[in-house]
Amino acid sequence: MRTWLLLCSLAFATSSHAETIRLSDGTTLDVEAFEIRDRVVIFTTIDGELRSIPRELFAGIASGGPSVSRLIERAGLKRLIDDIAGTAQHAASG
Repeated sequence: MRTWLLLCSLAFATSSHAETIRLSDGTTLDVEAFEIRDRVVIFTTIDGELRSIPRELFAGIASGGPSVSRLIERAGLKRLIDDIAGTAQHAASG
């Protein structure tokens, strides 16, 4: 049951940040989603705001994005993961 809860929570945490986009000046933006339409890039910020920029300012999708550990911390799952690891270690040893 705990493992299922962990997987569901992690899926929710990772879905809350879909992409990191890179602008032509090197700036990166964490976004929920984005779409390129003709000469405009439309995106939803992680705060849920709908924004747009001219297409020429968009350089692409930034590699990397947030690490899984950062997403876990953001979602408050670190304690749950530690509890599950401790329970699994205890079960394996005895």
